[in-house]
Amino acid sequence: MKFRKDIKFTTLFLLSLGFTISVLLLFPQVQQIIIKAAEFFLHRALRSREKWMNILLRCSVLGIVLFGFLITVFIMNPWSVIKQKISLQFYYIKISLMEINIKSLYKPFALLCSIYFIGILALLRANFLYIDDLGRGVREYRGFGFGRGTADFMYGLLQTGIFSDISPLSQILAVLIMAAGSLLLVYVLCDGEIRTAPLIASASLGLSPYFLENISFKFDSPYMAFSVLFSIVPFLFVKRLKIFWFISFIFLVLTAGTYQAF
Repeated sequence: MKFRKDIKFTTLFLLSLGFTISVLLLFPQVQQIIIKAAEFFLHRALRSREKWMNILLRCSVLGIVLFGFLITVFIMNPWSVIKQKISLQFYYIKISLMEINIKSLYKPFALLCSIYFIGILALLRANFLYIDDLGRGVREYRGFGFGRGTADFMYGLLQTGIFSDISPLSQILAVLIMAAGSLLLVYVLCDGEIRTAPLIASASLGLSPYFLENISFKFDSPYMAFSVLFSIVPFLFVKRLKIFWFISFIFLVLTAGTYQAF
């Protein structure tokens, strides 16, 4: 017991010391003292004092946030409460998913896939490199940029680390994803009841001129389709608001990290 208390006291002391040093680094006078000490030990003057002062200031802010967070966690120990709440949310998510009759969605999904494939048949037969496809196909440009980390990750999974043109597989995958998105949209808007007329009308989500352009991309089309699907999924849980906000935050991040098709 005494050994544990000593460890806790030492840990709290080190965290408090780090927090105090981070606060002191906020003051320009302390930054100047550190820079002068560094010049004394290096036996030369530093080229840009302002640059090093900015670095020390950033380290100070980062240290205050980090050590402040660690001290709060060490004293309050909120992990058990957070873990319990997260487990409860996942339990409600599981219940919500169990309420969906998956078997009743097979035929509507097959119908939507048929409509989509008929709609893009001419596009697949054209076998045309469209805009960004030229750069990816000729120069083997792989990254998506603009913070699209989700797209980069899924691209690595789909391509399995090998850069090659896998179309029309990529466009067929985009169609399957859009069919799933259209089906979920009808399911949400019709309160769990799948009707033929809304189902056929929902195909315009992917067959409109706006999204047909996205499907024209041989390399990028699946990730544009995922951005649409991710934006629809949270509404499956709209009847349970706490889960809805929780899921919405996660899928909003995923949507923003794909391709922002719209």
